[in-house]
Amino acid sequence: MNCPEHSTTLIEKPVLYGYITPEQDTSGYLLGGCVVRQDSPEFGYECPIDKAVFYLKDGKLVKEEAEE
Repeated sequence: MNCPEHSTTLIEKPVLYGYITPEQDTSGYLLGGCVVRQDSPEFGYECPIDKAVFYLKDGKLVKEEAEE
């Protein structure tokens, strides 16, 4: 699967939920927040160029929006 912005191959990573401590190595994960819902994704995709995160929703690649 390719990044729609850079045409590079996206990296599939599992999503890690819950409270993350500073000692945890999260480099192999996407951070999913504290709350896990029934529709929360188990994995997502990261662009190796700008680290943008994408998820598959209804069969389409959707970019994660940054929370402000």
